[in-house]
Amino acid sequence: MTMIEHILIPTDGSSAAKAGVEQGVALAALLGAQVTFLAYAQSLADQAGVLQGGCMVDNRRVDQAICAAAHQHSCDLIVIGSARTPAKGLFTPSSCARRLAGEAPVPVLIVH
Repeated sequence: MTMIEHILIPTDGSSAAKAGVEQGVALAALLGAQVTFLAYAQSLADQAGVLQGGCMVDNRRVDQAICAAAHQHSCDLIVIGSARTPAKGLFTPSSCARRLAGEAPVPVLIVH
Protein backbone atom coordinates (compact mmCIF):
# COMPACT_ATOMS: atom_id res chain seq x y z
CA MET A 1 0.00 0.00 0.00
CA THR A 2 1.31 3.44 -0.96
CA MET A 3 1.56 6.12 1.71
CA ILE A 4 0.09 9.51 0.90
CA GLU A 5 2.81 12.05 1.56
CA HIS A 6 1.86 14.94 -0.71
CA ILE A 7 -1.66 16.16 -1.61
CA LEU A 8 -2.50 18.57 -4.42
CA ILE A 9 -5.57 20.71 -3.73
CA PRO A 10 -6.84 22.73 -6.72
CA THR A 11 -9.10 25.67 -5.92
CA ASP A 12 -10.97 28.41 -7.79
CA GLY A 13 -12.38 30.05 -4.67
CA SER A 14 -15.90 28.68 -5.15
CA SER A 15 -17.91 27.13 -2.32
CA ALA A 16 -17.45 23.70 -3.91
CA ALA A 17 -13.69 24.23 -4.04
CA LYS A 18 -13.73 25.39 -0.42
CA ALA A 19 -15.15 22.01 0.61
CA GLY A 20 -12.29 20.32 -1.24
CA VAL A 21 -9.75 22.58 0.48
CA GLU A 22 -11.21 21.89 3.94
CA GLN A 23 -11.32 18.13 3.44
CA GLY A 24 -7.93 18.00 1.75
CA VAL A 25 -6.26 19.96 4.54
CA ALA A 26 -7.96 17.81 7.20
CA LEU A 27 -6.82 14.64 5.43
CA ALA A 28 -3.27 15.99 5.13
CA ALA A 29 -3.21 16.77 8.85
CA LEU A 30 -4.46 13.28 9.66
CA LEU A 31 -1.83 11.66 7.44
CA GLY A 32 0.99 14.09 8.14
CA ALA A 33 1.13 14.88 4.42
CA GLN A 34 2.43 17.97 2.68
CA VAL A 35 -0.10 20.12 0.75
CA THR A 36 0.35 22.07 -2.46
CA PHE A 37 -2.47 24.40 -3.53
CA LEU A 38 -3.19 25.04 -7.19
CA ALA A 39 -4.99 28.34 -7.78
CA TYR A 40 -7.06 28.96 -10.90
CA ALA A 41 -6.88 32.75 -10.58
CA GLN A 42 -4.02 35.13 -9.80
CA SER A 43 -6.15 37.27 -7.47
CA LEU A 44 -7.22 34.19 -5.50
CA ALA A 45 -3.62 33.06 -5.11
CA ASP A 46 -2.55 36.51 -3.99
CA GLN A 47 -5.45 36.74 -1.52
CA ALA A 48 -4.79 33.32 -0.06
CA GLY A 49 -1.04 33.84 -0.02
CA VAL A 50 -0.46 30.41 -1.57
CA LEU A 51 2.05 31.34 -4.27
CA GLN A 52 4.99 30.37 -2.06
CA GLY A 53 3.56 26.89 -1.45
CA GLY A 54 1.47 26.61 -4.55
CA CYS A 55 1.34 27.04 -8.27
CA MET A 56 -0.82 28.69 -10.88
CA VAL A 57 -2.86 27.26 -13.76
CA ASP A 58 -1.57 28.44 -17.14
CA ASN A 59 -3.67 28.53 -20.31
CA ARG A 60 -4.12 24.76 -20.66
CA ARG A 61 -7.43 23.11 -19.82
CA VAL A 62 -7.74 23.14 -16.05
CA ASP A 63 -7.79 19.34 -15.73
CA GLN A 64 -4.60 19.08 -17.81
CA ALA A 65 -2.92 21.74 -15.66
CA ILE A 66 -3.93 19.86 -12.50
CA CYS A 67 -2.45 16.62 -13.86
CA ALA A 68 0.76 18.43 -14.82
CA ALA A 69 1.02 20.02 -11.36
CA ALA A 70 0.47 16.67 -9.65
CA HIS A 71 3.31 15.20 -11.70
CA GLN A 72 5.60 18.22 -11.32
CA HIS A 73 5.19 18.34 -7.52
CA SER A 74 5.29 14.53 -7.05
CA CYS A 75 1.86 14.46 -5.43
CA ASP A 76 0.33 11.17 -4.30
CA LEU A 77 -3.31 12.34 -4.26
CA ILE A 78 -5.49 15.10 -5.70
CA VAL A 79 -8.40 16.38 -3.62
CA ILE A 80 -10.88 18.50 -5.59
CA GLY A 81 -14.23 20.00 -4.65
CA SER A 82 -17.16 19.63 -7.02
CA ALA A 83 -20.70 21.00 -6.79
CA ARG A 84 -23.91 19.00 -6.89
CA THR A 85 -25.95 19.29 -10.04
CA PRO A 86 -29.69 19.87 -9.81
CA ALA A 87 -30.45 16.73 -11.83
CA LYS A 88 -32.42 14.40 -9.54
CA GLY A 89 -30.65 15.83 -6.47
CA LEU A 90 -27.76 13.45 -6.99
CA PHE A 91 -24.09 14.27 -6.75
CA THR A 92 -22.59 14.40 -10.22
CA PRO A 93 -18.99 15.61 -10.47
CA SER A 94 -18.29 18.59 -12.71
CA SER A 95 -16.90 17.94 -16.17
CA CYS A 96 -13.45 18.99 -14.94
CA ALA A 97 -13.59 16.57 -11.99
CA ARG A 98 -14.83 13.75 -14.27
CA ARG A 99 -12.03 14.33 -16.79
CA LEU A 100 -9.51 14.59 -13.97
CA ALA A 101 -10.63 11.28 -12.46
CA GLY A 102 -9.96 9.60 -15.79
CA GLU A 103 -6.71 11.35 -16.70
CA ALA A 104 -4.84 11.97 -13.45
CA PRO A 105 -1.53 10.22 -12.82
CA VAL A 106 -2.55 9.69 -9.16
CA PRO A 107 -5.79 8.90 -7.29
CA VAL A 108 -8.42 11.67 -7.18
CA LEU A 109 -10.73 12.33 -4.22
CA ILE A 110 -13.81 14.32 -5.31
CA VAL A 111 -15.49 16.17 -2.43
CA HIS A 112 -18.92 17.79 -2.42
